Amino acid sequence: MSYDATAIINFTSSLSHTQPGSLTPNLASGNNYLTAIEADNGTIQTTWNATIDAVSALFMRTQSINNFDIENNNQSEWVTIYPTKQFYVDEITSQSTPPVLPFTQSLVADFGSCEDHSFRAYDTEQQINTPLLPIPIPNPLPPNYSELPEDCWSVNVSDVNSGIDTNTLFASILTTNDYNNDPLHTSSYDLPFTNGWMSKDYNIGEANQNKIVGVGVDGSVHEIYGKPVLGFVVQKTIKETNDGLGTSAHFTSLKINSGNRSLVIFDELFTDGFE
Repeated sequence: MSYDATAIINFTSSLSHTQPGSLTPNLASGNNYLTAIEADNGTIQTTWNATIDAVSALFMRTQSINNFDIENNNQSEWVTIYPTKQFYVDEITSQSTPPVLPFTQSLVADFGSCEDHSFRAYDTEQQINTPLLPIPIPNPLPPNYSELPEDCWSVNVSDVNSGIDTNTLFASILTTNDYNNDPLHTSSYDLPFTNGWMSKDYNIGEANQNKIVGVGVDGSVHEIYGKPVLGFVVQKTIKETNDGLGTSAHFTSLKINSGNRSLVIFDELFTDGFE
C-alpha cells in the first residue's frame, strides 16, 4: 500500500532547521497567514489569526466520505487523520490555552481529546443503515463521554464491521469510539450490510464550536466549518481460486477520502465537493 504525501505550497519563506530531537519545525512553523482555496465560485483568499489556522483551513472538511467492502471475508479499515490537532488541544504545543476552536476538548492523559462526529453508512443501493446491537460502553466512562461516535487521537482507525474480531489490518490501538447509543446511526463496527459507502459529518451541534474565523482580502469575515482532517480506507480483498487446493489470492488497495467543505462569507454559503 502507498499513500501520497500532501504538500502545502508557500508554507514558509524562511529557512527552518533544528537539531535532532527538537519538536520543531512542525506544521505551526510556517510564516504564511494567507490561504487561497479553490471553490466552485472561484479562488477564495483569507488571512487567518495564526499560521496554524492557515494550515488547518486547507484541510477543513464538514464531511469525509469513503467506501467499504467486507463481503466474503474482505476487510476494510478507515484511517482518519487530524494533522494539526495537537496545536489546538495539547498545552505543550498549543499557541494559547487549549482547547482552541475548531477543537472543543483538551488532551487528557490515557483518553486523548475526544471530538464528536455523526456517522452514516449506505449500501450500494443507497439504503441507509439501521441500528443493530450497541457496542459495550467501557467502564469507567471516558471524560466528556458522548453517545455520538468520537475520534480521540490525531490518528484514528475504524476496523469496519469488526465486531469482536481481532483480525485487523493495522492492529491499531488508536480506535474510534463508536458505542452505537445514538438511535440514528449504526456503529462502523457493526454495519447491517457488507459493502457500500460511509461518511463522517463533523459539522454537528453548535455551529460556533466547529469553525475557524479569518478575514478576506476585502475585509469580509470568513468562517470555515468542520475539522481539519485527512484520511483513507485500506481494503484487503480475498479471491478464491478454482485449483481444488483451496488456494486464495490476497490484494490490498488504498483509497483517499472524498468529502465536502463549507465556507461562509457574511451570509453567502460557498460549498465545494472534491475528490
